[in-house]
Amino acid sequence: MKKNREDKEKEYFVSNKFKEGVQQQVIADTWGKGLPMVYMNEDKKIVKHWADGRIEVVKEEPKYLCNKVKFGSEKDALFSLKKIKETSDREVIPIRAYHCKCGAWHLTSKRDVFKDDKRVEQLEAEIETLNIKIAELEKTIKDNNAKSVQTIVKKGNEKSNEKISIIKAQLKVQKEMNKRLRMDNGQLISKLHNKNQNG
Repeated sequence: MKKNREDKEKEYFVSNKFKEGVQQQVIADTWGKGLPMVYMNEDKKIVKHWADGRIEVVKEEPKYLCNKVKFGSEKDALFSLKKIKETSDREVIPIRAYHCKCGAWHLTSKRDVFKDDKRVEQLEAEIETLNIKIAELEKTIKDNNAKSVQTIVKKGNEKSNEKISIIKAQLKVQKEMNKRLRMDNGQLISKLHNKNQNG
């Protein structure tokens, strides 16, 4: 007896009577209240269909979809990145996490060119600051040389020369890092350019 009831329900849900009842209810809930029906047409566009026959395509940006592994937060992505770095024997492994326009976090083995550019700018600003400090210290040395008291000059020069040596060493390191980053950026941009041309 239960089977007969299920069969009757199935028959009813595929019957024209059920379809007409649903259609009438939809009409009452939309056109009957001055609202449009909203559905996806044959072209897979979402449209508003008004009672007077007007049809408007709803201009919504489709959600960006990507097929990469998704993480709900940066913390989750970085945890996974750490585990991969500790355990993976793959030749290419991710080096950073990034937030995607799909709303999730992903991992990538590609460097962030924009962050590298910012780092170059920071290093150039630091070099400029170090150059200013060197100029100030050199001026201090010259000023101290002009003073008549020999002990002050001697102590000042020793300290200034020491500071200049340290700052010059820092400047040299900064310049080398800057040069390396510029070379890496150039190679990366060249690779991206070649990839785009070949792609």
